[in-house]
Amino acid sequence: MAHRVTLLLPGVGSYRPGVLSGLGHLPEVRSTIDAVDHADRGRHRVPRLLLDLTAPDERHLSVHDPTAGHLAVYTTAVAVAALLHRRFGVRAHTVVGHSAGEIAALAAAGAVDVGDGARMILARDAALAETAPPPGGLVVLEASAADVARLLAGTDLPSLQLACDNAPNQCVVSGPARELAALAASADRSGHRTTWLTTATAFHNRLLADAARAFRDRTSSITVRPPGTRVFSAVLVRPYRNTGELRDAAGHHLVRPVHFRRALTRLHRTGTGVFLETGPRNTLTALARATVPGVRAACVLPRSATEDHLAAVIGATLGPGADFR
Repeated sequence: MAHRVTLLLPGVGSYRPGVLSGLGHLPEVRSTIDAVDHADRGRHRVPRLLLDLTAPDERHLSVHDPTAGHLAVYTTAVAVAALLHRRFGVRAHTVVGHSAGEIAALAAAGAVDVGDGARMILARDAALAETAPPPGGLVVLEASAADVARLLAGTDLPSLQLACDNAPNQCVVSGPARELAALAASADRSGHRTTWLTTATAFHNRLLADAARAFRDRTSSITVRPPGTRVFSAVLVRPYRNTGELRDAAGHHLVRPVHFRRALTRLHRTGTGVFLETGPRNTLTALARATVPGVRAACVLPRSATEDHLAAVIGATLGPGADFR
């Protein structure tokens, strides 16, 4: 039980151009890309984004075609999860989606079809366009949740909310761009470093309540089934219990906060010994190591990854005697 594997599926900020270029010939990757491209009807050129190292970068997409970036992040996470299971024999006990990665977690676990997960992302972005929330964003602070609460309490910035409690010394705040700028200045004066994420949407904020309702309406016909792998909620800090909760999970990243630090802690205490991140940025891996010192954790998708690279990372992380049940 000490070596159970949990997959961490990232959300905003985990795109890298051509990240699957060394893996595109593998059927697990190709079928995932094809399913997403079919659901998208080729509009956002997902294959090029993931297979061409000269594709537009994240900053370009965030300005000119954010939906393309969202689909690329989703496709990468699901494709890598499929590779781990089908090609490398890693039988994850649990999957966890961080923020918008919850939709990828549903697909990776088999609760929705890969194409339907892509349709959820398209529906989400259409709901945001329809409801037109004010321009906003997400700011990462090197601070604890208690520090962020004090910063927010000491300012007159009513639309800001704690979006993610990620690790003992990392949180994310969401809200309108002007209020975030004021908070970032206050945080910098207090000695807390800040980083803006490349998004103009205030995810995890009540400002998106109308978009959340529109998203639910737009996705009501999508089939959600019991998953083949347990899906753990970093919002509820427990496993999802039924298909109704799984359907709700797809929209959590619009209005509800992520308690990732608590989720990692609980997963480790109840048997997870290995965390494998399915995106290319090493972001969730770093959070796992900061929250659970000494835990085995790895981003399995290094830059310009090949099948041999993945095999080496997986072997080095899992080590001998791991129980993948």
